[in-house]
Amino acid sequence: MKRDTVNYTVVGFFILSMFVLLLVSLYKITGRDAGSVFYYVQYRQIKGIIPGSTVTYGGYQVGRVNRIAPVRTEQETFYRLELAIQEGWPIPKDSKAYIVMPALLSDRQIDIKGGVSREFLPGGALITGGTEADFMEAMKEVAAEINDLSEQTIKPLLAGIQTPLEHVGANLESNIPLLTANLNKLLVNLNDSAEKLNRLMDDQNQAHLAKVFKNADTITTGFAGVADNLGDLQAKMNILLDNSNQVVVDNKDDLREGVIEMRQSMELISQRLNAILYHLESTGRNMNELSRSLREDPGLLIQGVIADKPAQKGGQQ
Repeated sequence: MKRDTVNYTVVGFFILSMFVLLLVSLYKITGRDAGSVFYYVQYRQIKGIIPGSTVTYGGYQVGRVNRIAPVRTEQETFYRLELAIQEGWPIPKDSKAYIVMPALLSDRQIDIKGGVSREFLPGGALITGGTEADFMEAMKEVAAEINDLSEQTIKPLLAGIQTPLEHVGANLESNIPLLTANLNKLLVNLNDSAEKLNRLMDDQNQAHLAKVFKNADTITTGFAGVADNLGDLQAKMNILLDNSNQVVVDNKDDLREGVIEMRQSMELISQRLNAILYHLESTGRNMNELSRSLREDPGLLIQGVIADKPAQKGGQQ
């Protein structure tokens, strides 16, 4: 009976714990926007931004992207993002929200760079959006410019060189101005890309990159240590298994005799238990018969007491 009570208590405690966990999960799912103020920002491109993306203010997490809604007009299509910012966090009116990637291996997020205005945006206001330089986008632009230069200028020039000698001068005269213009355009784009790369590889990103490499070295060293420890553990386990096998081999006869004696003892205990259970069953039947008789005629108990008294008196005489 006591064991059943303990089992019921454990099951009840487990069910109560699961119910509390369910309530906490529902609160996290449905009530995570409680106490948030919503702002809006618009972008033409939102690569890597999804509902749930982190929103920071100067690098400190203050909220998340609640939802994204595409807005189509006759001229263009842009995306309107709803930002859930924690209540009580002031945002100056001249602040800007940039789509950034804090480190080379991190997810994109929205970082609000606070302005200097002393007036703050009310809830539901529109924050000015912007996009910082992206290393991969800059490399794509440079590759596209080099591809255009190759297709439009260098290949026609080489084709002109392969024509007869009398046409070389004419081809050079017609292609050199175009080549010069494309080279100037390429140089301008390369300078632009270089400036973007310089802005991208600022001190903060360089520090993040150095930290990533340092963490990678630390992880590699840790894995090497774990591998060494596993090797030592395997050697110790092999020694332990060898010792266990040796112990079993050396004491094989004693173990067999011990098992036989234990089996005999268990058989003897089983026989004794059967006899004890038989006597207990007989006692139980007698007790049931006595209780049934007393329920039917409670006077039997009084008659027995009265009958014992004369017997005791006669014994005294």
